[in-house]
Amino acid sequence: MKIQVFRKLYTAKSTISDIFIDNVFFGYGLEPSVMHGTAGVNQAIPEGKYDIEFYDSPKFSSRLLRVMCAEEYGVILLHNGNFPKDTEGCLILGRTYDTDWVGESKVKLEELSVMLDGFKKVGNTGITIEYIRG
Repeated sequence: MKIQVFRKLYTAKSTISDIFIDNVFFGYGLEPSVMHGTAGVNQAIPEGKYDIEFYDSPKFSSRLLRVMCAEEYGVILLHNGNFPKDTEGCLILGRTYDTDWVGESKVKLEELSVMLDGFKKVGNTGITIEYIRG
């Protein structure tokens, strides 16, 4: 599975993206701003391609996808939320978007979960994510 995050709307509080999975539009993403912050302090991770692993999140009490990036960015997950305050470097999924906001996030996270049913849950999942400046 290949996830692509095309960053397109930049504000002082957040970055909004179009998300594609295997070249098919999936939804929208919300991350911290790429314009402010420092590594590991509520800033979007750098553009590039990263491996994905499954991660048992104590904060969300569920198994989520973790982006394997530089350690100074901490644990970067794909999860639900709506506003910049809900992300600490992570990618929040949504069905709708507006400035500094994504909506129907839990629905999109559930859709992604269904798509992941056949994937290896430990070690190398074969899933990648690429962050691209739009």
